[in-house]
Amino acid sequence: MMSAVISYGRAKRLIAGAFVLYAFVGVTAEMLYVASGEVQPPRIYPFFMWSMFAHIPNPGMTYTVRILALGDERFDPPLLLEEGGPMLQGRYRVTDYIKRIVVEYGRAVDAGDRDAAGEARRRFERIFDGRSFSYEVIRIHKDPIRYWHERKYEVSEIVARASSL
Repeated sequence: MMSAVISYGRAKRLIAGAFVLYAFVGVTAEMLYVASGEVQPPRIYPFFMWSMFAHIPNPGMTYTVRILALGDERFDPPLLLEEGGPMLQGRYRVTDYIKRIVVEYGRAVDAGDRDAAGEARRRFERIFDGRSFSYEVIRIHKDPIRYWHERKYEVSEIVARASSL
């Protein structure tokens, strides 16, 4: 009669092989996205999905952008950056990288650091590929659970208003 038990050494090799394969697939996929010209490669679950930790309920203050107008189109009510939809698809979609730029921008404005705010603004405005738009950087109280259920933030104040071009 054959036993379904494998030896300890063979189990270690199988587990080590699975980890090596897991890492190889993840790194290869990441490199392929970089080679394709993507600015910020998408996170590939379960290989590289560190942004999932941002979705753990941890209410607090942060910054986001309300887009007031894009080209000739005006938005009433303003469109949140996270809800940019088709206009932010493709090469410059909303990623954790872009969200970090917005947070840097808001913090720099709050701190009165004009140089850092100007640099963050230039980096942020590049996502629109030269299209004219106007926007507000807002400080929000972010409760991930409420946002998940209601798609709403509690706006505490407008930090900056700007227009590109």
